[in-house]
Amino acid sequence: VSERDETYFVIDSSKGITKLKLDDILYFDSNLHTITAHTVKEQYPFRGKLSQIEDDYADKGFFRIHKSFLVNLRHIKRISKLYVTLINGENLDVSKLRAAALNESTAIRQRKGKDDHLQDRVEQQTERRIAQRFAQNHQTVAERAVQQRMGVGIEMFQMLIILTGEIV
Repeated sequence: VSERDETYFVIDSSKGITKLKLDDILYFDSNLHTITAHTVKEQYPFRGKLSQIEDDYADKGFFRIHKSFLVNLRHIKRISKLYVTLINGENLDVSKLRAAALNESTAIRQRKGKDDHLQDRVEQQTERRIAQRFAQNHQTVAERAVQQRMGVGIEMFQMLIILTGEIV
């Protein structure tokens, strides 16, 4: 039996309670009612239903590729028509019925990653523009203050800046 957590998968088995980071889980497999969580280092068997884990963690990047396998999409290295290869070199069968959905799901995740990168660039450019406008406005306010203190017109003030190379 497991509990839902945003960043962890909690296993309550006969060996006790084990808390696994979702990012560390490569995949889950099911044999009868025994589920095994596979990480790079270890395997953690427990009683449960793969369909329940699928329902609870589909929005966390886990995808059902076969009636017996629920894979963490972040750990897929390669996808072929018959199987996926994980980052540890292990191959898992992909059912024909789920192959198209898997390709679509990974394409969406890749697009989302590109969109996130694009969004970050847009936000950085916007922040730069705002900072430039602020600096320009700040400089204009400072120029006006100096003009008023010196009692000179804008043309004379700009001439002084050009001649001296700095705001007086």
